[in-house]
Amino acid sequence: MDDEAARELDRLRREIGHTAHELANVLGIVQNYVAFLAEDLPADPDSPARKDLPPLESATERAIALVQQLQHTVAGVP
Repeated sequence: MDDEAARELDRLRREIGHTAHELANVLGIVQNYVAFLAEDLPADPDSPARKDLPPLESATERAIALVQQLQHTVAGVP
């Protein structure tokens, strides 16, 4: 790989890492908001609003895991 290609690859890694970091911040806000909602909802597990929480929690956790995987990949961590 020539120097120019190596510099471009490094630039892309930094850009992807920065974007992944920003996305992780947003997902953290979503995750916290869902947790706050869970605290404020009635304890009844049959509550329609409470039934909506598990898919939101699951989707947020999956997205966070994907972002972490991306961050590890661009950082060269297996």
